Amino acid sequence: QPLPPPRALIGSDMSPLRITAFTDSRCEHCASLHETLRTLRGSVAPGSYSVDARQFPLDGRCNSLLRPGEGDDVRCVAAKLLICAGPTGKESDLASALFEKQAGLTGKQTREIAEQFLTKPQIASCLDSTDTGAELERDIAAAARFDSDGTPIVAINGRKGTSFAPFLYVMVLTRGNANHPAFDGLPAGNPAAHLH
Repeated sequence: QPLPPPRALIGSDMSPLRITAFTDSRCEHCASLHETLRTLRGSVAPGSYSVDARQFPLDGRCNSLLRPGEGDDVRCVAAKLLICAGPTGKESDLASALFEKQAGLTGKQTREIAEQFLTKPQIASCLDSTDTGAELERDIAAAARFDSDGTPIVAINGRKGTSFAPFLYVMVLTRGNANHPAFDGLPAGNPAAHLH
């Protein structure tokens, strides 16, 4: 599927493998994916892959593909703040801090955590910005092309993948080549399988 140009790529834009990850701040599988990608960075050669972090908040107040959520708008607040942190190079660190506290995370706490990475004026401007809202809509539209049943949504060089850590590791090692000879000895795949 066509993907938008990376917003704040982690790793080289010349990497043979680009992992595009659409996540939600309250999704436990998304937190696991984030940790997997951080761990991979220390386990493989530099330049082996890059990550383009994208947002897919599971709340219809900011995601037109879903019904509006109830209670706190933490998912929408976090998605917007992560978008705004991208160009500063602090998106991954902010995501780590949010995922670490995700169990009881509120919109207010999200703003407080974001103050470690963005100034209060940057946070206020970000949350009110129509540009931020438009960027989030682009993320949601791109994620929708992958016909997923939840988050995280993972694309490997534009093809639907999974957040399953061994799969990502093998994709990095084979440079994203699904036809690599290393796969010849595996049993036939199960297209109905569901892995996070």
